[in-house]
Amino acid sequence: MKRIAISVLITLISGCSSYHNINKDGSNSLGGGFSDKEIHEGLYYIVSKTNFAPWSNHSAAYKTFNRRAAELCNSKAYKAIEISESEYEHIQTAGAAKYIISQVTGYIICKPEVLSEAEALIYIQENL
Repeated sequence: MKRIAISVLITLISGCSSYHNINKDGSNSLGGGFSDKEIHEGLYYIVSKTNFAPWSNHSAAYKTFNRRAAELCNSKAYKAIEISESEYEHIQTAGAAKYIISQVTGYIICKPEVLSEAEALIYIQENL
């Protein structure tokens, strides 16, 4: 029983990213995952979230963001634009321990040689 408790504790405090497709599977009870939306051909909006942890962990959110971007573009040769980081509490607690979800949002251009950043920004503004 002690080993199980330790394993659960390590998992909870690791704040790892979750590769859970929120679009297809709905919300994750641990808070993590990703969602995406095609704005224009080769232009996507991605939201990437970590599982909850007692601290911020944007590097884990970037890991999920970049993995999903490479999948959507079938390449690592994409350009990320309008990237932002944020964090919020997954569950409000009265104690000192927090359940923080780190989030990275932004757009990716799959073929920057075909769609310029200026053109992408026009499509983004049209979809707001």
